[in-house]
Amino acid sequence: MEPDTEPEPDDNFAALLAKVRIGDELATAQLVHRYERAVLRSVRSRLGHTMRVTLDSMDIMQSVHRSLLMGLRNDKFQFSSSQQLIALAVVMVQRKVARIWRGMKKLEANRIASEAESEIALLNQIESDSLLEIEPPGADPHARWFGWSPRKQSRPLSRVRLFCQFMGSD
Repeated sequence: MEPDTEPEPDDNFAALLAKVRIGDELATAQLVHRYERAVLRSVRSRLGHTMRVTLDSMDIMQSVHRSLLMGLRNDKFQFSSSQQLIALAVVMVQRKVARIWRGMKKLEANRIASEAESEIALLNQIESDSLLEIEPPGADPHARWFGWSPRKQSRPLSRVRLFCQFMGSD
């Protein structure tokens, strides 16, 4: 076993935890220093390449230490050995990494859905624009306003133009 994960005598460990629980900064620094390499190895072994690009393993390790120390100070955790402390830290690492991974996947899914919605809206716009009737050359542009098809323009175009000018749409 490596020295940073080797169990220490119960008296020293219990005394160190007691000092950490009452807020002794020196004892807190000793506890963090003593187990940070084991926690850091756990973090690095669980971060895949995708997550390493965006996350720093030291940030996750500090988050685990913070959660662990808050739990100790609030008497949420009881340890009889240093191995139990390390085991809890490893479980915290697993859960934090899994939570971050789920968040990253959710963000990616939301980004993809947003892009898909934008593309669908653009395709719908293009489709509706292409479905607009294109008037044949020489057709009156106001005929469509009256609902007449270009082939069935039975009224004289001059009357339609006059009416449109009177209505103010020309």
